[in-house]
Amino acid sequence: TEAARKLARQRRALAGERDTAQPASDAVPPVDVVLCHEQLADMSALHLLQLLRSYPRLLDLPVLVVSSAATREAVLSSVGAGCSGFLGRPYTVDALDGQLLRARRALATRTARTVAEGTQMLSDEEFDQALERFANAAIEAADEAEAHFLEGTAHLLREQWDAAITAFNRTLRYNALHAEACLGLADAWRGKGDLDKSREFRSRAGEIYARARQWRHAQNIFAELLADSPPDTPNPLLAEAARLLRDGRIDDAAAALLAGRELT
Repeated sequence: TEAARKLARQRRALAGERDTAQPASDAVPPVDVVLCHEQLADMSALHLLQLLRSYPRLLDLPVLVVSSAATREAVLSSVGAGCSGFLGRPYTVDALDGQLLRARRALATRTARTVAEGTQMLSDEEFDQALERFANAAIEAADEAEAHFLEGTAHLLREQWDAAITAFNRTLRYNALHAEACLGLADAWRGKGDLDKSREFRSRAGEIYARARQWRHAQNIFAELLADSPPDTPNPLLAEAARLLRDGRIDDAAAALLAGRELT
């Protein structure tokens, strides 16, 4: 847990955000990639992955899982937790280089630049231009996320693990960009004075995070929305839990239920 917090603080510092609560002795040297064994002293690699991906600044931090059992189940579990690559032990330097290259390529997206442009326009209060940028980014991110998900599923069926991990990692990244774009649209509409539109896109961002199992992000968004809603407004996370339960995804349904209970 402390490692995840330090990495998140480092990413905030790299983004130019000051952290006055961080003592100088707690500074972390720049980290470009995390190489993680399947079992750590206090938790598994999957648990650490889930923890890291719960921090917005760490969604795009490449994390490679090293395992002595490169089975289908191990790969699928790592993919589901958001790994950027999977290495079976023993591995060669060439294998490591290949995984690092795939992780880097998965993060290089035009959509990310569009979202960044929209964010700058928001700070400059250029709301109409920001709406255009975020709308384009939302459409592109949704299309790309679906395409990479289908690609990853096809690779899994062929047991092409490396290609599947790359595709699902891109799915994760584009889902995050889609949610960021929707939040940008929400802020732009609020800047233009249309609060209904703002709530619509903020709710959509929460739904995207929930579908991507980013429960903390979804929870924060829905908590803000429910705070300004009538008391009888349905809890979106409980509805998501019911949907997951109908689909037979018991573990995900339980996670959604726990996150939803904290809202009500």
